[in-house]
Amino acid sequence: MSRSFPAALACALAFGTLAACTEMRPAPEVPGEQIGHTISGTAFKTFDAPLAAVRVATVSVVHSRGLQLSALGSRGSGETILASGAYGALKIELDRKGKHQTTLKVDAVGGGGYGDYDIATKVVADVARLLKNESK
Repeated sequence: MSRSFPAALACALAFGTLAACTEMRPAPEVPGEQIGHTISGTAFKTFDAPLAAVRVATVSVVHSRGLQLSALGSRGSGETILASGAYGALKIELDRKGKHQTTLKVDAVGGGGYGDYDIATKVVADVARLLKNESK
């Protein structure tokens, strides 16, 4: 039993540490919406919408922000979109969580400054706004 206790403690500490690496903040651009952020700056949100709807909204937001799509690809139960602009590049992941639920993750892979973090959050907020308006 003494061997399993240290292992369980290590797992609990690791899980607690990983859980502390994310936070949810209100999105100022979309009242009532929460956007998660990892410690590395990835912005994410899970939508009650199918992957296809989130993809269409995301591509629309990418274009409206003046970004160019550089790659679209499928992986596992999701898709990856790469987009670039004057400030750098975005890696966008869409993960199917169920028939009508999709998680959007946006990671700015440009210069690594505060502006990158801001654009990732704004893209997720714009997608949230667009999906909210379409559901009305």
